[in-house]
Amino acid sequence: MSEEQFVMVEGSHHAAHPSCYPYKMVPPDQYYQITILLRRRSDAKPFPDPHVIGALPLAERTYLTIEELEQDYGASEDDADALAAYFTPFGLTVDSTDLGRRTMTVGGLAMQFAAAFRTTLLIFSQGGSFHRSYVGGLQMPEDLADSVIAITGLDERPVSVTRHQPASGAATLADHAHTVAMQRTQADLGAQTVDALKSIGNSLSGHADIKALQKTHDALIDELSDSRAPAALGTYGRKIAEPLKRANAAAADVIAEHGTALTETAAEMARAHLLDAIERTGIKTAPQIADLYDFPKDTDGTGQCIGIVELGGGYLKSDLDNYLAFLGLPEVDIHDVEVAGGKNAPGVIEPYDAEVALDIQVIAGAAPGAKLVVYFAPLHARGFVEAVQAALYDKTSRPRVLSISWDLSEGFWLGSPMHVRHLEDLFETAAALGVTILCSAGDYGSATTLHDGQLWVDYPASSPLAIGCGGTTLSVMEDDRLGETVWNTFATFGQATGGGFSKLFPRPAWQSQETVPFTPRAGGGDGRGVPDMAGNANPSTGYLLQVHGKTTVIGGTSAVAPLFAAMMARINQSLDKPVGYINPLIYQAKDRASAFEDINSGSNGSYWAVEGWDPVSGLGRPIGSALRDLIRDAKGTPA
Repeated sequence: MSEEQFVMVEGSHHAAHPSCYPYKMVPPDQYYQITILLRRRSDAKPFPDPHVIGALPLAERTYLTIEELEQDYGASEDDADALAAYFTPFGLTVDSTDLGRRTMTVGGLAMQFAAAFRTTLLIFSQGGSFHRSYVGGLQMPEDLADSVIAITGLDERPVSVTRHQPASGAATLADHAHTVAMQRTQADLGAQTVDALKSIGNSLSGHADIKALQKTHDALIDELSDSRAPAALGTYGRKIAEPLKRANAAAADVIAEHGTALTETAAEMARAHLLDAIERTGIKTAPQIADLYDFPKDTDGTGQCIGIVELGGGYLKSDLDNYLAFLGLPEVDIHDVEVAGGKNAPGVIEPYDAEVALDIQVIAGAAPGAKLVVYFAPLHARGFVEAVQAALYDKTSRPRVLSISWDLSEGFWLGSPMHVRHLEDLFETAAALGVTILCSAGDYGSATTLHDGQLWVDYPASSPLAIGCGGTTLSVMEDDRLGETVWNTFATFGQATGGGFSKLFPRPAWQSQETVPFTPRAGGGDGRGVPDMAGNANPSTGYLLQVHGKTTVIGGTSAVAPLFAAMMARINQSLDKPVGYINPLIYQAKDRASAFEDINSGSNGSYWAVEGWDPVSGLGRPIGSALRDLIRDAKGTPA
């Protein structure tokens, strides 16, 4: 085949980030497995336009089922066969093909992939860690390249980090609150114990079996006093044995009953004292935040399923159970799904465990009736993509809300355009299925994690098809009024909400009417504005959690995405219909101000909050029940 017949696969050309350095060649016999996303077959109906769906009134929305998606919009068998035929001469093997999901997995050695895609595979060094990738792009015959949307697995650079923020100061306050609560409990428990002992004594003295024992004993003593026969002693033993047995059993039951009651009283007392002590610190629990933000009343997420994407770490079921017991909530229905070799693995990387605990416990506390499904995948682009795909094609649980608290600066994603293409394809699928996607906006202010002097936003929060979730600092006034400003503790050190303008996506039509605040350093920006809404993220007013058996406090925009995921699940429950992709609807609604508490003070380093939408707090903090009403009643607009 001549050189002219080969072309670059669209989106595959990328350069290593300046912080990445070639380290060495990938060993030629190293085994790879890649995933290829195929185009939809040519005879498929036009795929539902997500922005058309997003602008429709809720009553007019219809969504695809997973089965309809696979049947009507799958890949072509001819495309799959042609790719398989191309790979075979290189010694590569097609391990699986799923035409419904439009995916093909291919396995082989590094040298075989290098030959098939006409590229060079290298190991890069980045910040002391290593990952494999390639230089240049990936080439294929032109007719085959057109059938390929994305290829993941050849490039395993990290594309996300956790967005949780442990709160050392708040954690110290939490520890102090716990000490105070225990002291109060012990003091109260003394009086409770005295009362319990009195109650036990009264119960014992009045119990029928114990009275019967005393009566039998008295009768036998009288009999013995009138008898001179030694055999009478044996008679006493035989006659007293059964009443004594019943009396001992009764006494044991009475003591156990009161002991259990005392233990339960002590536990409830400790819980109440701790809740009170925590309240005095300003630290909140997820149910408290849900109430403060007016999540729809008479809802708890029952009948809803929320998917959670995790790219490392794990959780202990005991932590979750203890956390829910502390809040006085029942156990939640939670399931793990292992994707691309990922698994629930607590204890390997502790900061990742804190992220997982935050995501799960915030949702479980704010929507305790919902089913939770956690999709565990490795921390690289293929893992990220396949975790989202697993959630959207999950025919067992069918989540209608997806929480993603892992993200990274667009500056890193610009080097992986094909991975962005794959995720955006999946986000379009989510809109067609009626799935709402919520993503954390980042914790490094307007500069994110690159520290290169440029202003960045984080992806996937910057996707127009996701709800980008920014952060606030929350305060509660004495009259229960909420005071909120933009969260910015130390922007340079990862202690401020992300926000700004995308370099990956142009400004969508539904955001075009927004007045863009100008600041001397930041200017305006003509890309998609981030975030869309904001909520409590400051670790000092963060969320009380259980991690590895310890009470801790965590904040960050990683807390906001799951919090609002719980809110959307409760809105779905209240409306008895999934709302799906809503960005166009809420931005263009005439009375949108009624559904958001405007936040007009504070900055994230370069951008300032102003009246109306801004690139630090978005539309503001959602008022849960009012947002529900807005979505229900909005008339929609032409896309």
